[in-house]
Amino acid sequence: MTKPRISIVLPLYNGASYIQETMDSLLEQSFSDFELIVVDDASTDDSGKKVLRYRDSRIRYERNTHNLGMAHTRNRGLKLARGDVVVMSDQDDISMPDRLLLQYQYLHDHPECMLVGGWSRHFGGARGIYRYVTDYAKIRMRMLGDSQFSHPSVAFRRKLVVEHGLRYEQDYAPADDYRLLAQITARFPVANIPHEIIRYRVHDRQHSQTSADLLVQRADRVRVAYLEQILSMRLNDAQARLHAQALYPRAVDKETFLLQVAWLLQLLDRARGVFDTRELQNYFVERLVGTLRRSAPSMGWQAVRLAGKLPAEFKDVKNSRPAITRALFSARGRSLLNRARMG
Repeated sequence: MTKPRISIVLPLYNGASYIQETMDSLLEQSFSDFELIVVDDASTDDSGKKVLRYRDSRIRYERNTHNLGMAHTRNRGLKLARGDVVVMSDQDDISMPDRLLLQYQYLHDHPECMLVGGWSRHFGGARGIYRYVTDYAKIRMRMLGDSQFSHPSVAFRRKLVVEHGLRYEQDYAPADDYRLLAQITARFPVANIPHEIIRYRVHDRQHSQTSADLLVQRADRVRVAYLEQILSMRLNDAQARLHAQALYPRAVDKETFLLQVAWLLQLLDRARGVFDTRELQNYFVERLVGTLRRSAPSMGWQAVRLAGKLPAEFKDVKNSRPAITRALFSARGRSLLNRARMG
């Protein structure tokens, strides 16, 4: 059997409502040299029957004997993959006709790049185009806070699995995709292509919607692990909680906000030479603004006032530092916040 150039891994669990539309979008790609590996995680609906109706030799259907969960199911697909490039898909999303062609060509033209994603158009319960950053340096920096990829849009070189042993980790589920993407980004060049390559369906039955609280908890662990990997440091429990809260904005009280500012000041110093200082500073400010917005009910009018002013005043001005940035990151600001510093 001739080895395909691309292996598409499509995990499936009770996806009868959408699987046909997803598979049609993949089978009708302009790039045709691929295998489509559908791994059924012991579905209890008609998902498997719908897959088996297809008479396309590129489809490989495998079924777990019992429900193993998304991470294990994805890993089984990776183990079965034969192509040099692995493309991920979800059971309810739609790939644009030239998706495979664009991603395969990008990896061919950029041999140093190990993974490439792209823009996604959300439809269903939410709408809009998500234009993810394309530059590796910015992706690597912004990965501190959350994933910079739409996971069902990614394609990566299979040697990440074969030679480097990277896998989806069940201990991080349902943020196992963020965990894998963070590990790859920390070690290898990655990118997003500035093209809309998938349509991402948003609906009430989605895995990420039904386990939102657990998703945040597990993603917080990824945020901490990524920082530790990038900056070669170890955080204690208090630092880990503070870091996760600071990099993924949520409502906090005034004291916690001051601690967050102090913590980010320390990271700004620690990360010099790892990230562009100005870019990192602006990113931290963006995170702080998000925290203020979410904290308005508990912090009162001061949070409302700051949240209203900060975005405009933080815009980068050539050859000068914005007023609020200067206040937060100046020597005087550091002195005022010294008492809040973590040990």
